[in-house]
Amino acid sequence: TLDAVQQTLATFSGVRRRFQLLGEVRGVTVIDDYAHHPTEIAATIAAARERFLGRRLVVLFQPHTYSRSAYLLEGFQTCFHDADQLYFADTYAARETPDAGLAAVDLAARITKPGAIYLGSLDEAAKRVAESAKDGDVLFTMGAGDIEQTGPTIVAHLEES
Repeated sequence: TLDAVQQTLATFSGVRRRFQLLGEVRGVTVIDDYAHHPTEIAATIAAARERFLGRRLVVLFQPHTYSRSAYLLEGFQTCFHDADQLYFADTYAARETPDAGLAAVDLAARITKPGAIYLGSLDEAAKRVAESAKDGDVLFTMGAGDIEQTGPTIVAHLEES
């Protein structure tokens, strides 16, 4: 019935790791998203532009495997265009070694709009992203690897400063 549908929708909290709000600290909104394919990344950033009109969008991305970074290079070069600031953390290797494709540092170097900044490990990335956050920022951690641990670390760094 329509009542049952309305009741169910009223209690739906969303899907884990899809636009998942992790916290809001000092005017900075921190969100985690599983997007790791260029099409998903572009769609997530476009949705964020609509949802957070006029706010600076900052993305911390963790590439998922070296081979995928090489294979999808062309898509990665354009999917971040609507972000205001882009950071890269080390590649989530999964089952691969770096010689299987393109490392995060090299992928970041090939993205020009916005210019990507490679930050290294997730711990270092969390620290540096939190330090550079500005009031009003919407900060996304994005990727399919273990980057989901990084958003809460960023929130903690923001709370400490």
